Amino acid sequence: MYLLLWIVGLAIPQSSPGNFLPFNVADNWLHLGLGVGMMALGVFTTALERKAGDYPEPDLQHQ
Repeated sequence: MYLLLWIVGLAIPQSSPGNFLPFNVADNWLHLGLGVGMMALGVFTTALERKAGDYPEPDLQHQ
């Protein structure tokens, strides 16, 4: 969601009437940082759970 807000903030000029969510440059950086950080935490914690055996590997066999 934050990465989507980052893309919207980049695509819509700040002075346009389409900027109904008042984005500015600081908001864009915040949304990018939060989005990337949450994605990294999700990947990192899943890898730790798989290593500990708490989260099973996906079944790759075709049935």
